[in-house]
Formats: sequence, structure tokens, C-alpha cells
Amino acid sequence: MRISKNLLKLKEYSIPYFIELRDVKYARIEILPTKKIRLIFPKNYENIDHKKILNEHKEWLKKRIQKIDDSLKKIGFSWNKIGEHEIVFGKRYQLKISHSYYDSVFFEGSIISVSVRDTNNAINYLRSIIYAEFSKKVETFTNFFAKEMNVEVKKISIKKQKRIWGSCSTKGNININFRAAILNDELLMFLIAHEVAHLQYPNHGSEFKQLLSSFFEDIKEKNELLEAFWFISHSSKIFSFQ
Repeated sequence: MRISKNLLKLKEYSIPYFIELRDVKYARIEILPTKKIRLIFPKNYENIDHKKILNEHKEWLKKRIQKIDDSLKKIGFSWNKIGEHEIVFGKRYQLKISHSYYDSVFFEGSIISVSVRDTNNAINYLRSIIYAEFSKKVETFTNFFAKEMNVEVKKISIKKQKRIWGSCSTKGNININFRAAILNDELLMFLIAHEVAHLQYPNHGSEFKQLLSSFFEDIKEKNELLEAFWFISHSSKIFSFQ
């Protein structure tokens, strides 16, 4: 149950926050990819002094958001400017939607022009165009890493997911979030290699890291960039879906 909403000032950042009461034992704080702070308290929590708790964690929140902001700046964004542009396959665009007697999508320089008969369906139509190209990339990259790592991928699925970039199963199935169409090829390959590697090593132990490091350098930085793109995707008209 959500019971309040307010703003927290952290230097140049103004962060909306809200409180949720849940069936949990302990209170916790989460920074959401929607650029909000969620305070989770037990339902029987009496006399909640949420401002005191926020103040106690202010330095941690400031450092955490600054770290995310630093990663965003590496790809030409910032915490306060998320949502100003769309990104598709790692490239930045302005989105223009117009009415037409036939449906079409053109990627022209820094513009995505979507002309559709029903403008209410413009985003879904654009997604279908992106999906067609994205599915080819996912299949190509997955098959490449499966061969290189000597594992068998039984099934590749692309899904709209809220919480994760991708997953794999013990049955050999790979799931990739459609949000990952926001990534450039290098990061998409890293993401897919990560999931394929889990078919050989289920956890994040030393063998898993060694396998991934044989294909990619700067794994820590790539994970930080993935987090930055995760935040961007949640403010995107194209990739922010329920």
C-alpha cells in the first residue's frame, strides 16, 4: 500500500519518494529506474519517521545516484536529462509522429519519423519494426556465443520484462528483454554472452567471470553502462512498457 509522496533534495538532484507498507520484517530503501526512491516499511510499523531514515541514508543515496549519473554521462546523458531523447540500438534520436494514409517508419539522421493511420498505435507500430531487426541480432549473437562456449541453446525468446535484462533456464532456454534493443551491439553482445555463459556456469563464480573475460574487457564498466541504459529505458516512450 502506497501512503505518501514527496521530494528529497540531494545537491542538484530532486528525487520523488514514496512509502509502501508491505508484509516485510525490516525497512529498506530502493532507488527505482523510474528515478524515484521507494521506502518499504512493515505494515505494523508505527510512528514512521521516514525523514529521519532518509537523512540517515542521505550520503548513501547521494553516492549511489552520483554513480549512476557518472555512467549516464559516459553515454551522453545525465540523471536530470533522461527522457529528452530516444535511443535505439545505441543511437540517439528525436521521435516524430504524424498522421498518414499508410504506415511507415524512417530512421533519418537523428530523427525517427513514424507516419501512421492511427497515431494512437504509432509506438506499437514502431516497436514492431524495431523488433524485427532486434530479433535477428539476438539470434545471431546467441548462436555465435553458444558455438564459442560449446553450449546448446534450445530456445531463444524475446520478452517485455520489467525487472531484468535477460535470463536463462536449466533447459537451455535464453530470454532477452525487448528493452535491450536500446543497447549498442557491443553491450547487447555482452548481455547475451552473460546469459549464454550461465548455461555452462549457473552462478557468478570465478569460472563464469573467467569465461566472460575471455570475450570482453572492462566487465565492471559494461555492467555500469547496462545500469545506465536500464534507467534510460524506463523513461523511453518506446521501451517503457507496463
